[in-house]
Amino acid sequence: MYPPRVFICHTPEDDDFCRDLTATLRTAGADVWRHDGADMPGQLMTAIEHEVRTRTAFIVVLSPAAVQSGRVYVECAWAAAYIRRDPTRIFYPVLAQPLDDTALHLFFKDFQALGVTGVRLYSRPEAIQRTVYALSQAFVTRAPRASQPSQPTHSHTPNSASRPITSATSNPPSNPYTGPTPPPNYHTAPPFAAPQQPYQGQPQNPQQQRQGNQGQRRSYEQPSGGFASMFGAYVATGMTGPMRAVHAQTATSDTGPVIVDSTVAPPRPPVLAIEPPTQTAHEREADELVARGVTLQGHSRHDEALTLFQQALTLTPRSPVAWFNLGFSFTQTGQYAEALGAFDQTLTLDPDFALAWASKGNALVQLGHYEEALTACDQALTLDPNSPFAWNNKAVALAGLQHYIEALAAYEAALARDPNASDYWRNKGLVLARLQRYDEALAAYDRALALNADFAPAWASKANALFHLQRYDEALASCDRALALDNDSAFTWNRKGSTLARLGRFEDAVAACNHALAIDPGYVAAWSNKGGALALLARYDEALAACQQALTLDATYLMAWNNAINVLRALGRDDEARDAEQRARALTASPTDDA
Repeated sequence: MYPPRVFICHTPEDDDFCRDLTATLRTAGADVWRHDGADMPGQLMTAIEHEVRTRTAFIVVLSPAAVQSGRVYVECAWAAAYIRRDPTRIFYPVLAQPLDDTALHLFFKDFQALGVTGVRLYSRPEAIQRTVYALSQAFVTRAPRASQPSQPTHSHTPNSASRPITSATSNPPSNPYTGPTPPPNYHTAPPFAAPQQPYQGQPQNPQQQRQGNQGQRRSYEQPSGGFASMFGAYVATGMTGPMRAVHAQTATSDTGPVIVDSTVAPPRPPVLAIEPPTQTAHEREADELVARGVTLQGHSRHDEALTLFQQALTLTPRSPVAWFNLGFSFTQTGQYAEALGAFDQTLTLDPDFALAWASKGNALVQLGHYEEALTACDQALTLDPNSPFAWNNKAVALAGLQHYIEALAAYEAALARDPNASDYWRNKGLVLARLQRYDEALAAYDRALALNADFAPAWASKANALFHLQRYDEALASCDRALALDNDSAFTWNRKGSTLARLGRFEDAVAACNHALAIDPGYVAAWSNKGGALALLARYDEALAACQQALTLDATYLMAWNNAINVLRALGRDDEARDAEQRARALTASPTDDA
């Protein structure tokens, strides 16, 4: 018998409850997947989305912390979207701690009334056993078994897995359904898609690209099949209290706590089992290869992962998950054209794969195809209008087209859906810096760093904003913090060089620019800044050579022209200086080197 596949959504604050629930479900024979640990936007969200999509039952453990968690909301939104498409799927909210009326109402505000009455808060053991029992009844009604024991009588027997259980306070029978012993590998989860990291900002120059994290949300809609009832647990005291659908009362009465009737024995954990889907030997081998590839991706061993995904595709060439992971690893190794091809294959096989559309947009951005990237992101948002990842990538494409006001609005949309994504805050700052709104950019970078103090690009971007605000000592400190986290950033070394020059430390400025150029010899701004610092040291021949190198790389870089003009005048080469001035006046000001 094949175990039902269950996804448990929870926060770290409810780990104890979730571990007990998971253990009971697995003892009953369920294949359970959950993510342990703090919220990790951008690192696990793709894997989580795949598990929600491919598992039949979704349990959300609700508590005060859970209703404030962006990740919990995202996962519930995904589950709701998939239930709308397939009403036979199962959604169980489980109340782990008491919640007041307002908190539950706000959490479920995007749904119509759930139609559940009489929901109570139970002690942890009883709540868990009632949840498992209700889940077993749902699977009994939704999947026939080859050999099915007689089912127990109950005050309520749902006609389908998606119909609400309207009598949550009624006691389950003392001898619920039991079945065959679960197989030893009932806890083994299948391979899942790896996290896709979106491009997080404008390239610093043609040689440098920046990567960021991701998060995703799907529209949170009322599924046509309704919901199963909420089973609540108050871990400490076992108090109970009345609850109506999404309108909860506190777990007390006028006379004090209402204690669960201890004379009613809770049910034994049932055994859950349904028939397995047909899977060929090639499909099982391909799944194993994908699982191993995903593990390698988690360790940033993308070259090895590529080989495994390619092997999997020789066995199952129509697997959108394998193609998607292949595209992700191509992206991580800088093979953007190949990544684009892999995402196209993914979408040929699964045109409703919103994350693949957004990832295709990311690959197109990396290739500089901003109009096409915008089209791909819009398609992702048509399928999933609440995807912060797609909104973020759309903003990057708009910024690439220099539509900064529209890009800012798209970043705001991404942050409205995932306010805890540090890379989105940094990206918002990048656009504000392009608009020369440096105070606002600084505030955005500070929000990013409050969420992730080790986010080196945000420290570098903060240094850039402080530089433009002429707060040079603070800018230098931010550069040093960024370099302590990432010593190989040409941008940060260059910004440190320009900051040192403003502080009158010209020798140190030249050294910092040389660090930048050792990392990226084609970095135009670093050549220009080096020329400026050398000029301030009266090393005019070296300064002119540095400016000429910058202009060889980019003849439109206005700052390099300005530095060259000053050096030519210092050398007494006035005719050449006048010619340079005429050429500079014909140019549109180069964009500031913001990151």
